[in-house]
Amino acid sequence: GDLVVCIATPSDGIESGTAIPSNSLIITNSPPSLTGATISPTVGGKLTTFSCIHEGASDPDDGDSANLVFAYSWSIDGALVVGADSESFTPGSSSATEVTLTCSVTPYDLQSYGEASISGPALITNLAPSVESVSLNAADGGLYCVPQGLSDPDGDSVSPLFSWLINGQIVASEHEAFLP
Repeated sequence: GDLVVCIATPSDGIESGTAIPSNSLIITNSPPSLTGATISPTVGGKLTTFSCIHEGASDPDDGDSANLVFAYSWSIDGALVVGADSESFTPGSSSATEVTLTCSVTPYDLQSYGEASISGPALITNLAPSVESVSLNAADGGLYCVPQGLSDPDGDSVSPLFSWLINGQIVASEHEAFLP
């Protein structure tokens, strides 16, 4: 902080009297503050990039608001994720699913840290795989069901499950890619 003293010297324009100092006052920096933090999106998969958004950043000291920076941390089910210290976070293909993700953001004005704001939870879930198209090919005395463009947004391996319909009715005994 800064030590501030005021000195008053009486003067009649010709002569100056004795200078008298005021009491001293230490001016300290006031820490910045936030009104909250949120995560976007609130639901995503293991390869989704989540963002931690700080809200209502302010600093009561003149000029400090222009210098605000923010420190971030991320937690999965309440456990701190070591090394996750940026505004965005991608859990990764080895992450668990059906778990909650929170972020913490702390304002800093290059002199003092304010209080951390912790977001509400986001959900890391297993996202459904997809298939681009399916074709039927007649061969070997039957039909082959050929899926194309299998993918999973979480990076998991994908295996097709087969069901067959004949005249709108499910063929209960057939669950393979080939229908004899």
